[in-house]
Amino acid sequence: MIAEKLPKLNKPSVERGIPEGSYFEATFSDGSIAREETSSWSSFSHKETVNYQGRPKLCLVCDYAIKKITVTLAGLVTTMEVPEGCAVYQFMRSERLIAKDIEQDNVIGRGMGIIRHGIVIEERYINKLESRIMGMRI
Repeated sequence: MIAEKLPKLNKPSVERGIPEGSYFEATFSDGSIAREETSSWSSFSHKETVNYQGRPKLCLVCDYAIKKITVTLAGLVTTMEVPEGCAVYQFMRSERLIAKDIEQDNVIGRGMGIIRHGIVIEERYINKLESRIMGMRI
């Protein structure tokens, strides 16, 4: 099973900078599941530049075939079924708050996308600031 081969993390996701209530869950083509609590997306993905609406976009693309992916943030959840032969990426957006001697990163969004032949064909994004799920499909 793919999920069993992934490196396991010893730190809880909150200690890794992931906000409470924010996570991904990826179901691989073999039915095994990777969850943010025990896995880091970067440990089973690679950087790849893809075409996003005619422009280049650098993504962390999963090394394995995924059939379903779910992301959660701020009580909002979105799931995508992945067509066979397509690749998947997921990401977080954050803003850096700087006040006096304190710097803090704040996750303001989370998303995922499906790639076919180097082109993003669908993307979903949870916008925490506006409490809504946005997306595009071609």
